[in-house]
Amino acid sequence: MGSHLHTPPVFSLDGKEVYWGAFDDNGSVIKTMRLVDGAWTIAEHLLLSEELKIIGDPSLSPDGKYLFFMARKPSLDAPAQDREFIWMAEREGTEWVNPHPLPDAINTHTMHWSMSTTLTGDLYFASGAELIDDIYVSRKVNGEFTTPEPLDAPVNTPGLYEFAPHVAPDGSFLLFTRMETTASTPHLFITYAQPDGKWSEPARVENVYYCIAPALSPDGKYIFYLSDPDHISWRDTSFIEELRPK
Repeated sequence: MGSHLHTPPVFSLDGKEVYWGAFDDNGSVIKTMRLVDGAWTIAEHLLLSEELKIIGDPSLSPDGKYLFFMARKPSLDAPAQDREFIWMAEREGTEWVNPHPLPDAINTHTMHWSMSTTLTGDLYFASGAELIDDIYVSRKVNGEFTTPEPLDAPVNTPGLYEFAPHVAPDGSFLLFTRMETTASTPHLFITYAQPDGKWSEPARVENVYYCIAPALSPDGKYIFYLSDPDHISWRDTSFIEELRPK
């Protein structure tokens, strides 16, 4: 899949399409391939609109109906800005249509990176005022996104950097990256939803040395992640049950 990666691959429900974030000479792009007659097509740029040339960091909803991504425009007809906004496109047949930014309540955050949704539409993403250092959630209520709220401790932790969340489709656990400083090695952590609505103490997945932006396969059997800035790795998800609080 080449170098200059920004997010790991995310696959369609049928496993016949894949999308990932990358950089080229013009900036941030989404690349995609399709599985045709048992072979993957050549990687191409995903063009959602002529007005959206610079986009990135794709994420698919668990039901495959929505594609979330980043763009530096607050609307199709606005000029690009020096920050990113979270957008969404909708599936129509084999195409992605109606690309549009998410509500201002989400996009008023200064910075964003990496997002993930549950089957009920709750949106998890990383953000921050000056650095991307906390994980937020915007609940989907009556078809509308609520004002994002930061996750409580022990997920968001003062003095640490938590980002790149990937939530289970049913919301039962959350994968994310944590760093002690901006110069330290990023590690993979997992936390589990508790009956009281809180999250369990995050557990580090010890045999994944370096992890940015974990993403589950549609069948939940594997995760894909950046194992350094230019390489993608994968492993099975046996650790999810092994680390679940007893």
